[in-house]
Amino acid sequence: MRKPAITPRPAGALPQTPLLFWLGTTGESVGRLIDLNGVETYISGEKNASSKKAVLFLTDVFGHKYINNQLLADEYAKAGYLVVVPDLFKGDPRSPDSVPGADPNELRTKWLPNHTPEITRPIVEKAVEGLKKEYSPEFVGTVGYCFGARYVLQQLATDNVNAGAIAHPSGVTIEDVRAVRKPLLIIGAETDGAYTPELQKQTEDVLREIKATYFTTLASGVSHGFAVRGDITNPIVKFAKEKALRDTVDWFNAFNSRK
Repeated sequence: MRKPAITPRPAGALPQTPLLFWLGTTGESVGRLIDLNGVETYISGEKNASSKKAVLFLTDVFGHKYINNQLLADEYAKAGYLVVVPDLFKGDPRSPDSVPGADPNELRTKWLPNHTPEITRPIVEKAVEGLKKEYSPEFVGTVGYCFGARYVLQQLATDNVNAGAIAHPSGVTIEDVRAVRKPLLIIGAETDGAYTPELQKQTEDVLREIKATYFTTLASGVSHGFAVRGDITNPIVKFAKEKALRDTVDWFNAFNSRK
C-alpha cells in the first residue's frame, strides 16, 4: 500500500529509527487490509501469528491508512509481533493535509462529536474480540498514539491485554488513569497542549497512589505527535522517535513470556 508520507507542521515534527529497525516516513507498507470482526483493519506480521504475541495499535486521528501509522505498525511486526491496526473512525479519519492551519474549533465541534468514547470504544472492543477469536494470542500489548491513547488506558482496566504504552496522549482523563490495572509506559513530549505538565503530574500522582506498574519518559525538543510524525532531519527529534519505538518494544518484551 503506497502513500506519500506527510510530515505535518514543522514545529516539532519527528524522527524515524534505524537501529533495531528502519522507521522511515516514506516507503511502502507491507501489510494488508482485512475485515476483523466487522472492523476494517490494517494487519502486519501475519507470519508471526504462531508466536502467540500481538500488538493492538490504536492510532492518532489520521487513522489506519495513514502511511506513517502503517510503517510504524510494520516495525512492531519486525520485532516479532502480529500487529492489528483497526479503523477507529469508520472511514472518517482526519487528513494529514488538514493539519497545517487547521481550525481547532472545527475539530472540536464537527469532527470529535462523531468520534466520542461512546462511539469509539465499541469499535476497539470489536477489534479486540476479533483478534482473540482469529489468532488466540497469549500476550497482547496495546499501544496508542494521541487519540488512541485513551482507549489503551481503558483496555488496561480489563483482562483483554497484558501491557500498554501511550505516546503524547490526548483526551485522557484521570478516571481512565485511576482504573489502570496493567503495566503502562507513557512517552511524553516537552511541548504538548494535550498532555500538559499539569496533567502529567496528576497522572503520575494517581499511578503512584494506585501502586500501578508504570514507567514514564519525557523528551525535550519535541512536540505532540513526534512518535508518529517526526522530522528525521532534526537529530533530537529523530533520536526521540526511535527511542519511543524501541522503548515500547522493550516494554512489551519485559511482560511477555514468549519473547
